[in-house]
Amino acid sequence: MSPLLRIKRCCLTERVIFTAKADLERVADALTREDVVEAIVNAPAVYKTLRSTAPGRRKGDKLYVIVGMTHDGILVYTKGALRQFEGDEHFYLLVSSKRSVEDP
Repeated sequence: MSPLLRIKRCCLTERVIFTAKADLERVADALTREDVVEAIVNAPAVYKTLRSTAPGRRKGDKLYVIVGMTHDGILVYTKGALRQFEGDEHFYLLVSSKRSVEDP
């Protein structure tokens, strides 16, 4: 199953965790959590895949950048990683969520 499909399933089943940074960015851009999830679910593709270089994270973790649009036409940039918890249950951990400044 593709990463985007797995991420969308996490969003639709409310298995999304926002980091403090993602929540701060979201609030600063007047976005609700629902706006962010809606944009991910509406996204046509993963914009790009990065390897994490952040200290404290597993080296080389895949981070997925997704740019999607809400039903109100707001372009939203997100970055996050798929995580497993208690076996095979997947969660999508958002590390960034804000209004997009560019169109992919």
